[in-house]
Amino acid sequence: ITQWSIAVSNAAAGAPATLTTITDTLAASLAHDPGAVAGLTVPTNAATCVAGAGNLGFKVTASAARNIGGVAAQTTGYFTTNTADGLDIAGQAITATFATILPSDGGHATAGLLNAGETVTIIFNTTVR
Repeated sequence: ITQWSIAVSNAAAGAPATLTTITDTLAASLAHDPGAVAGLTVPTNAATCVAGAGNLGFKVTASAARNIGGVAAQTTGYFTTNTADGLDIAGQAITATFATILPSDGGHATAGLLNAGETVTIIFNTTVR
């Protein structure tokens, strides 16, 4: 099992950046493992995420508290369970939609915006086939 981390950062002295989507295609020898790490089947944000079957096995963290994952409460991390959380895997392609991962949150930022000095990180696991 290998844990992957994709971090998108905006320089501390930079201007805000509006993110759209990124896609990372896994090598054919790797398989996404949705539940290999302890805790990935128990989401930290029950407002949009539920434990159990269908868990996509992605963790999202942000350096600043935001309404990440499309939830009303300010949070800095959550686990995904369905594509409505902003992450999806189709075949070997993992796609992150930042307007969903970092939605408008009432003044802090508009959808997909990463302010100066902020980082958003996507964490997932793979196994060798």
